[in-house]
Amino acid sequence: PIAQVLGSLDTSAAPLLALLIGPEGGFSSGEIETLRKLPFSLFIGLGPRILRAETAALAAMACIQSIIGDWNSPPRPVTRKDQ
Repeated sequence: PIAQVLGSLDTSAAPLLALLIGPEGGFSSGEIETLRKLPFSLFIGLGPRILRAETAALAAMACIQSIIGDWNSPPRPVTRKDQ
């Protein structure tokens, strides 16, 4: 599960993440084989449901932000430029 994998990452330094969302019908077997050969790739699912690509991207980013992202940081101060 995505929460378990993200929770196990070392976040003492800001991790660099790339998020790949599969196309309709999923990745081809060749694409999956190529991705699995990369030493830094992790395959993480969002659960048993198949989501539209747009929904999957938003759901994954919400999980990332919730577990290891900015949602765990204090808010930045509001400046005059922000108003």
